Amino acid sequence: MAVCGLRSAVCGLRSAVCGLRNDSHAVEEGANWVAQQVRNGHRTITLDMVKAAVDALVLRTGPAHAILSIATLKPDPLADEADHAIN
Repeated sequence: MAVCGLRSAVCGLRSAVCGLRNDSHAVEEGANWVAQQVRNGHRTITLDMVKAAVDALVLRTGPAHAILSIATLKPDPLADEADHAIN
């Protein structure tokens, strides 16, 4: 697989998995890691390998999205669990 195809795969993985950095440097690092695994002869990349690489490459970030609760007629009983709430 060409490196540009790997970048596409990493971008798709990044959007499917919450909590990963999305800057171009992080995407490049992730794509380079996958390419290195292929060059090293790995034909299967396990979830544990990916998790270890994410930690080693410092690709993790905070939550990918915030929860916003807006109550219009009556208070939302789950507002305390939201990141932000407007009553």
